[in-house]
Amino acid sequence: MKRRWWLLAWAATVLAAGPALADTHFKLQNHTGRSIVGVYASPSRSGDWGRKLNATPLANRAEAEMRPASGECRQDVLVEFAGGVEEQRFKVDLCANPQIVWGEPAPPTDDPSFEFINGTGQPILELYVAPQGQIATAFDLLITGPLAPGGRLWITMPAGGGCLLDVALVLADQNRREWSPLESCSVRDVTFR
Repeated sequence: MKRRWWLLAWAATVLAAGPALADTHFKLQNHTGRSIVGVYASPSRSGDWGRKLNATPLANRAEAEMRPASGECRQDVLVEFAGGVEEQRFKVDLCANPQIVWGEPAPPTDDPSFEFINGTGQPILELYVAPQGQIATAFDLLITGPLAPGGRLWITMPAGGGCLLDVALVLADQNRREWSPLESCSVRDVTFR
């Protein structure tokens, strides 16, 4: 009984915890060999890039200070090159590393949070997400439905707890579907079919 209470408290904390806020700014260094015409950053959970952060293009080998509108630490960053070509990085921790070198490999993220997209064609009545191997023992019911087809839900998981998750859901027709493992650190959203 104690374990069940603790797991319920943990799940409530994960769902209710607000994002970490700071004076978020970062230095972007352009090592792409091309000019960057647009830079955008927004909280990973928002899905909206917001306003352009740079007033002038950023030439190759140049750097500039960027200040996103949101003070959240974990943000997605998009750069746009001439001709409309775009590149993105997801769940970048700007508080831990306020310097981004574009044109070099992105450091891996430790944030398993992701946007759940219902692509099943049916309403989802129950949704469970847990670290890999814990779906049967963890009590972490995230919704009690319905989440309509095409519906979206941001799933906040604690950073640093591992990137492999188990996901289970119960559809309106009472069928249960499971995915294990889901590697969620390298993606922003996942459509479940």
